[in-house]
Amino acid sequence: MFMVDVALAFALTMLGVASLVSLALKAIQTVSTTRTETFKRLLIEYKTKELEPVIMRELKRLSHDAANQGIAALESATQKSEALEQIISNVASGQDKRTRLNTDDLIEMIKRSDYGHALLSHLGNRSEEVFDALGQRFEALGRKYSESYRSRTRLWATGVAFVVAVVVNVDSIHVVSSFLKNKALRESVVANVDTVLDHYKKNVEPNIGTTTTPATARELKRSLGATRDELALLRSSVLPIGLQQYPHAGLLKAWTSDSNGDAEPETDDPTKPAEKRSPFLWFLGILTTAVLAGLGAPFWFDTIRGIRRLSGGENSKRS
Repeated sequence: MFMVDVALAFALTMLGVASLVSLALKAIQTVSTTRTETFKRLLIEYKTKELEPVIMRELKRLSHDAANQGIAALESATQKSEALEQIISNVASGQDKRTRLNTDDLIEMIKRSDYGHALLSHLGNRSEEVFDALGQRFEALGRKYSESYRSRTRLWATGVAFVVAVVVNVDSIHVVSSFLKNKALRESVVANVDTVLDHYKKNVEPNIGTTTTPATARELKRSLGATRDELALLRSSVLPIGLQQYPHAGLLKAWTSDSNGDAEPETDDPTKPAEKRSPFLWFLGILTTAVLAGLGAPFWFDTIRGIRRLSGGENSKRS
């Protein structure tokens, strides 16, 4: 149970830091145009590389005369395709703040556009197969852009986490060392696990969800307020973090256990730095925090629940 408690205490620390990171990232995303720009690029690529080539290909499969008529209709549609062109124009000008589009809605818009009329006129019943193919291509392209956006978001989260780790001084190596050496500190953190999880469900999770509606000043104020409150809560906690923890003490004195399996060495209060240690180790601990907290608050919330299930399983076995 000793190492399980250490893992749980560390996960609770990371949840607090990751919650702050997630809230700060959400505040940044509220005022950022990244999602809108990504959506605009998706629509442009879909129109030029998927929609028009597919329609042209299908029309060319008709007889020679019909194909000529179909291609002429397509050229006319290209000049005044009110469906996608209007959305792209509105997104680019800022009038349309949407960041996603349902596939069924898109296909319905295509059917009502000049593109759709050209297909229905020259392909008849076969046009439904083309519409299905267009929908599948849109979903595939959407998955590619979604993964690209998630990758960039993870990089942003890691960057924000690094700033938070430096400002709040969250050194993961020191945190783990403190929980290993200080039983009272570890137990005081673990004892608050239910309170921490309830706080996450009530105050963090509702504020980090994604939204497809345009951000309002009220939403931005709420995001900034939640971020400020989380920072104050983190700084006032009993966790072994904060500026008073630098320079950290005692890490170079390796923690060792005696011949008894769960025996733990006595140590001073980890909130009182005693001797300087290598700045390199501190920086390594900050980088570790940035990577781990960048995984996001939901990840650490699930991790804590997993550790608790493991702990419960061990208690049952011991019973």
